Amino acid sequence: LRRYLKVEASDVALDIACGIGLYTNRIFRRARLVVGMDLVWRNILMARYFRTGQTFFYQGNAEHLAHREATFDVVISICALEHFQDADHALAEMYRVLKPGGRLALTVDSLGNITSPEFRQFHREFCQVVNYFSPEDIRQRLEQAGFEVERLDVMLSSGVSARLCVGAFRIMKWPLLFNVYSCLAYPTTLVADRLFRSPHGITIGVCARKTESIPIRN
Repeated sequence: LRRYLKVEASDVALDIACGIGLYTNRIFRRARLVVGMDLVWRNILMARYFRTGQTFFYQGNAEHLAHREATFDVVISICALEHFQDADHALAEMYRVLKPGGRLALTVDSLGNITSPEFRQFHREFCQVVNYFSPEDIRQRLEQAGFEVERLDVMLSSGVSARLCVGAFRIMKWPLLFNVYSCLAYPTTLVADRLFRSPHGITIGVCARKTESIPIRN
């Protein structure tokens, strides 16, 4: 994300559904002004405690952003859109608050390479997922909102990554074991995805840009 966004010292940035601000602080270290927003108040409290530089956090709703049009140079939203009740409205809000030519980077859950209906149902309930996305679906939604999709990558796409993901959820109730497992699983997924890449994955990453034309509405 940092390589694509190429954050400049003059940028004003927004992290939608920022959680405790991990990505907010790491990705936007160089930005002039950074705003993170999240629906969960305890996340905002934690984010404020660890805030760095010109970074500010507030509680808000991604489907009704409290900002004027064309406010931000960069908007990110990491693993969040799948939890929103109205994803299209949230994308329209992202488009609205971006400046013309502004950059958007987001990731969404897909679970395209996990075929177990039992796990998918468990994941939907446990993670409070409203909607999973396919590459075609998220591209179409972004284009309908007015964005020009510049890059779309399927991530964690190998069968090995799928099995490791399912295994991770099975041991989450043992935090120490989960942490050790994660440290070993992450580099394994990187290698497996290079060797056994498929067109479907657990997550989709998208980089897009706000065009200056009027978005098409259905």
